[in-house]
Amino acid sequence: MPLHFTADQRRFMLIPTLAAATLAVAWLALPVWFVLVPPVLVLAMAALHSGVRAGFFQSSLPALVVVKLRYGLMLSLTQAGVYAVLFVWLMRYFLGFPNRDAALAALQVWAVSGLVFHVRYVRLAWRTGQLPRRVWTKHVFAIVVGGMLGALWVVVQTSGAQSLHQRQQQPLVDALSTAAEACDAFTQYLYQQPHWPKAPQLYHGAVGNLYGGKPQFVLAYRATADFESLIVYYYSGSRKWTVTYQNNPIGMRDFTEKITPLARCEVPGTR
Repeated sequence: MPLHFTADQRRFMLIPTLAAATLAVAWLALPVWFVLVPPVLVLAMAALHSGVRAGFFQSSLPALVVVKLRYGLMLSLTQAGVYAVLFVWLMRYFLGFPNRDAALAALQVWAVSGLVFHVRYVRLAWRTGQLPRRVWTKHVFAIVVGGMLGALWVVVQTSGAQSLHQRQQQPLVDALSTAAEACDAFTQYLYQQPHWPKAPQLYHGAVGNLYGGKPQFVLAYRATADFESLIVYYYSGSRKWTVTYQNNPIGMRDFTEKITPLARCEVPGTR
């Protein structure tokens, strides 16, 4: 038999449609700042719904029971999709460059908790054919388990971002290590990159007779870390990558000592 929806039911079913439309418009209008849209959208949706309960629509009509189940599954899947979009975009942000931001990392943990909640909610409703009557226990489970999984992921993601960055910059390190003129090789390499995300800084020159008297260089990148700069640099003398915060006096002292006897390579069009 055909299903008939009340005005309230149609109004509530507009939520997933508006969510999808908002994401589509944000993708076109805010390609750079799109990562900020899903959190706002998720917060707005979470303020209205934390999972549809069995008593959301009080009716004994079989047709309305089916409508209620479909609506609950659709809404939960929509919110899970928004949480997934938030998680993926934050993952791309963190893995794209070795940035470290505690607030965005916490938002990512929250997204994992939301995914855990809605996956369990949909799984239970799909298996039993009924909406859960109580959701507070599922919220507690999602906060505990999702929080632990999210925190673990942030740790793995931070390490993975640094490893990925090192692999991506290895061709440049190799070129600088074998070039007769490090600055010329550095300039040529930068001009060959059509979409360089954040241009590094190169400090080069000879450092006394240390390390066999070979010319040394420091390849430094500035990332973001909360409200300060994070310096990620490679020192050819030790052949190691180092990460230090700008407010870390010991780390900054070591970095300054390495670049002081070297000359900075000035490349037009970079800072």
